[in-house]
Amino acid sequence: MNVINTYVLAVIVLACVGVFFLPYGWLKIAAIGIGITCFAAISRREGHAEGYIDGYDAGHKAGICKILGIKNEEISKMTEMATQMKIDDMVVERMDERKAEESNNKTKP
Repeated sequence: MNVINTYVLAVIVLACVGVFFLPYGWLKIAAIGIGITCFAAISRREGHAEGYIDGYDAGHKAGICKILGIKNEEISKMTEMATQMKIDDMVVERMDERKAEESNNKTKP
């Protein structure tokens, strides 16, 4: 059952939603059960995929830091410095925009 394609499960969920609007009560109950089961399987697969991606990224980053000999304290300092530099660039850009706006307002009669 684990080898069913995610797209097939999505189609089953959509079919169950469509069957829900039929007038048969017992069919609605079966559709709800099957739909919930398929939706849970899709969610679980997506969660596993996200977990694998996050783990790979963390391991990749840790491996690079280990090879380059970068410690966690240095990483946090570099991140803070990069953030401050980005903020400074944004402030300077905004100041330049204001200066340009003021010079345009002074030249208008």
